[in-house]
Amino acid sequence: DGKFDLQVASVGRLLSWVEMPLPAGQPDPGPLTVHAVMSGDGGKATLKEARIEGKAIRATATGSFDSTTSVPAFDAVINVEQADLNAYPPADTKQPAPAATPAQRPTGWREEPIDLAFISAGKGKAEVRFASVRYRELMIESGRVEVALADRVLKTTLQEVKLAKGSI
Repeated sequence: DGKFDLQVASVGRLLSWVEMPLPAGQPDPGPLTVHAVMSGDGGKATLKEARIEGKAIRATATGSFDSTTSVPAFDAVINVEQADLNAYPPADTKQPAPAATPAQRPTGWREEPIDLAFISAGKGKAEVRFASVRYRELMIESGRVEVALADRVLKTTLQEVKLAKGSI
């Protein structure tokens, strides 16, 4: 059981300190605060409340995980009130890759199987509600994503999404 609190006076200075500076000319996103209250009891863990706040982001979350049952279960709700994701990415420090020769270019789909065994190892649901999410030129005004996992089936539902002067 306990609390977690983090206060960053300047995200830009923190990113520079960890050698991932913001691109030249990008404004510092400013301060960032993270707060969480958690509890645990054996194989059960609960995120009673979590909050992230900054000039370009505001989000809350609650959730739980129970590994005491035959199939571990999770439940989570995340509310993103505002997220300007353009404010936070660090500069791309990678050099551009050299052009691939014809022999190096991909020739089709990969044929290795994708291991999805982890789907049978759990059950639960998660809901993400969002408003005012911006990434590059995409602006999502509002929406909701629900994910449910049961009996080895993962179902994802996108609902009430408003973007690009329209809706889905």
